[in-house]
Amino acid sequence: MSVTITRNPNLSKAGKHPEFEHLLKKEFGDSWWTGLAPEKCPGFDQERNCLVALPLLNLKTATREDILAYFNNSWTLTELLFQSLKVEEAYIRPPYHALRHPLIFYYGHPAVLYLNKLRIAGLQKDAVNIYLEKVLETGVDEMSWDDMSKNEMAWPKVAAVHAYRKTVYDIIVNLIKTHPDLNTIGSLNQDSPWWSLWMGIEHEKIHFETSSVLMRELPIEYLETPRFWAPLHPSKNSPHAMTENSWVKKSGERVNIGKPQDTESYGWDNEYGNRTVEIKDFEYTKNQITNGEYFDFVSSGAYINDKYWAPEGLQWRKFRNTKRPTFWVGVGPEGTHQYELRTIFEIIPMPMSWPVEVNYHEAIAYCNWKTESDKTKLKYRLLTEAEFVAIKPKVKDPVLQKQPYKNYKGFSDYQNEYKENFNFLWSSPKEVGDELFGNTWHWLMDQFNPLPGFEVNSLYDDFSTPCFDGKHQMIRGGSFISCGHEASHWARFHFRPHFYQHSGFRMAATLDGSADNGATFLLKEKEYVHPRRTNVLDQMVGHEWWKKIEQPLEMSDAEMKSIFEQTETQVLKYLQDMPSKSPMGDAHDPAVNGLKKDFSVPYHATKNFPAHPESYQNLMKTVFEDMARYSQIPGHPGFAAYVAGAGNFISNTAQLIAQTLNPFSGHYMMAPGLVTLEMEVIKWFQTMIGYDEISSQGFLTTGSSVATLSALAMARKEKITGFDYSKVTAYTSSDSHHCIAKAWVMLGLKKENLRQIPLKNYKMDNKLLSEKIEEDVARGFKPFLVVATLGSTKTGCVDSLEEILPIAKKHNLWVHADGAYGALFMLTEKGRSLLKGIEETDSVALDPHKALSIPYGTGCLLVKNKDHMLFDYLSDDSYMPPRPVDQVDYADITPELSRDFRGLRVWLPLKTLGVGPFQLNLEEKLKLAEWLSAEIAKIPDLVVVSKPELSILTFAHKKGDAETKKLMENINNKGTLFLSSCTIDGKLAIRFCLLGFRLHYDRLEKALNEIKTMV
Repeated sequence: MSVTITRNPNLSKAGKHPEFEHLLKKEFGDSWWTGLAPEKCPGFDQERNCLVALPLLNLKTATREDILAYFNNSWTLTELLFQSLKVEEAYIRPPYHALRHPLIFYYGHPAVLYLNKLRIAGLQKDAVNIYLEKVLETGVDEMSWDDMSKNEMAWPKVAAVHAYRKTVYDIIVNLIKTHPDLNTIGSLNQDSPWWSLWMGIEHEKIHFETSSVLMRELPIEYLETPRFWAPLHPSKNSPHAMTENSWVKKSGERVNIGKPQDTESYGWDNEYGNRTVEIKDFEYTKNQITNGEYFDFVSSGAYINDKYWAPEGLQWRKFRNTKRPTFWVGVGPEGTHQYELRTIFEIIPMPMSWPVEVNYHEAIAYCNWKTESDKTKLKYRLLTEAEFVAIKPKVKDPVLQKQPYKNYKGFSDYQNEYKENFNFLWSSPKEVGDELFGNTWHWLMDQFNPLPGFEVNSLYDDFSTPCFDGKHQMIRGGSFISCGHEASHWARFHFRPHFYQHSGFRMAATLDGSADNGATFLLKEKEYVHPRRTNVLDQMVGHEWWKKIEQPLEMSDAEMKSIFEQTETQVLKYLQDMPSKSPMGDAHDPAVNGLKKDFSVPYHATKNFPAHPESYQNLMKTVFEDMARYSQIPGHPGFAAYVAGAGNFISNTAQLIAQTLNPFSGHYMMAPGLVTLEMEVIKWFQTMIGYDEISSQGFLTTGSSVATLSALAMARKEKITGFDYSKVTAYTSSDSHHCIAKAWVMLGLKKENLRQIPLKNYKMDNKLLSEKIEEDVARGFKPFLVVATLGSTKTGCVDSLEEILPIAKKHNLWVHADGAYGALFMLTEKGRSLLKGIEETDSVALDPHKALSIPYGTGCLLVKNKDHMLFDYLSDDSYMPPRPVDQVDYADITPELSRDFRGLRVWLPLKTLGVGPFQLNLEEKLKLAEWLSAEIAKIPDLVVVSKPELSILTFAHKKGDAETKKLMENINNKGTLFLSSCTIDGKLAIRFCLLGFRLHYDRLEKALNEIKTMV
């Protein structure tokens, strides 16, 4: 279990915890590398024995070999970084500020993005793991530093994500090695599908850097420096060296911001476009502000002086109670200002000449303090983007690839091309200098913004646009660990101002004393308004808050109409699209007749209730588009696998009405009108069965499982005297539904006392039934119940009530008819003939949600003698409503007090359409089953195993189980029908269950012709 921490683990230096040995290294060993091991990977520095980043891929000169090298380098750098984490806990432990996902997300997220973008581009067809591709797809962007609203989630294990990375790696490598497009790549620009691959690589480099920051925020005992990791810069060995800073003046000029479309390197969408800015004369610090300079701000007490902080920064500092930059580790008593520096994996003496790493708020506060302490008339601030571009060296992008990657062998090869501290030549900053790029990023005054001419890239339409909100600050210039495009002169990135990156700053000042010089601001308000999510519980303020509240559950007419309209759109679209979908759903594997191997639902379930509202439209998308697709579709015209009804549209609207009215139907007096409608439904069923409507009674329940449980309890009460159940017995066929055996043991009866009678011609052998009862009586057992199956699940065969009833009468047994599937065929002439004698049974279970095409959750129990439904128990029920004189309270005869108003979803469609359409469906299915059985019998290689008594038939391949299994797999893969299998007499059989009202002759004829070609 992960333990969330809220205290910055870098506040003070702690000893190592010996219990954190590197268990993951022991678990994975050399198999950790899903791609190339570092020492075998392009970019391995043979001079220093470490892996560094290759220069940025040149899209005009690179070869297939270069692309593969660049991809491998990026992939292995990620795995090298994550090899530092010693235990599984380190992967799932959230950062102390709780504003980002745990590291397991970032371990898998780059691989997910690779695959998703390649699929969008058409370079990869199928998903690899729909669960991981959902839960590792989208990161978080909190609203503010106190937006700790994310639910705790159940994250996948390291091994699962590791296996996923291996699969994705193999896909990408094969694509790069074999695709003919990569014979020449000079034209593979933004309009090419291959932009998705460049996007995936550069995206991975972003998370290589951001993940390193999250690791820097973990307790250090969870980490160790990986072998082949680039070393810290040697200047760490001179921690007390100070670098003098100075001001550099720069004349005003016209600056063009934007990356040309024909640039030979990858770019994110926000870089393209053009803005021209006229900037005034200004000055800027030659170097970035150092730890030494910032130390003066902290040690003087100015850091905690409110007057230097902007309103938003002040609220952040007080919320976090910070007294120094987050990576400064206290090594002495608080107040003595003795600090060391937390790097990614180490704590080292404070290098005073390195650039300080702070967030935007801390940078602004320093500028304000320095303005005052220097007693200047100028206004110190951060650089603007226009100023940054103005002082940028007018040279070709130094990080861009200039030669084949195979030529890069060691440190000197990189140093010959660029001197900047970027592209992971070192794993830390170094002493400051006048370089604008590398070391640490530069916080800028500008809010992240689109350039004129900005266009969204369709491959990643939400990379930039959600952050054009005035709440993200720009950073430019890259850091020591910025690789590839991140280190490019063109890179424009952004973070929320309270977020830590490997970021520092230079100061600047406009020489005319103004506070700005061409910065772009999307928000113009000067007064800070703290953003937060809406929470209805905010109303709970003041002594009498409860006297007037706004309740979101009390929706307006417009809100309710909107909900209805959005739901209507989704429901109609689903029904329209249903015939084109697979009746199996997307999770079923015909090869195993079950869920696909390693299938997981692509949904990230949370442990806690959702604290904040979400978009109803998005939730509808989750239900209909993301989740429902994996369900089998009983209402599909090709669904013939199980005994399942199709539901019907009028029942859907009835359920909406029922739940809108929300009646308490357990007590007649609380909803007499609506309960009367449900009672009418029961009368229809009583009449159909042949029970007397006065002396019998019934109720609707969730299905025949609960109906059977209730019937068995009644039978035991009526037929058994006393409470010694050790010798009581009951009888059912060996082909009866398992709900009978389950109900038996749930009632506390010995499972072996439920006798399962063998079959004869797929029905209970009633001669053996009689013999078994006689044998049990002779042995001192107490028989009290026999269950007749009226339409078995496997074959649809009907036990003979005409034979069972006399046997039961002889021994005074309760006869329960399990008519879950078959009883409603009493609506047909053939059914009435097969079910002769049903009116003499003591109880009948039937399921309108099967043969009557009512939605699931609608079962029924009918009992011939209504007095048998009453139970005597002790209770003070004075709080209950008075019982009706001439009517029934369902609360008295069912296990339920609070119950669903199920009656309306039976009553409304039958009243609206009449019983005719429902009878027509059953009569049609009886005829189709007879026809289908005869046609299958004509196919030489097939044999009809069980002929249909109702609408189920089974068949098999004459060559045995292997061919039968293969045939069913082929049928289901074809998709015209979805069938299932069962075992009959020890052999595999394929089963047709014809019940859904959308299944007709034309589809069966098509499927039959397909089957003929298959065999």
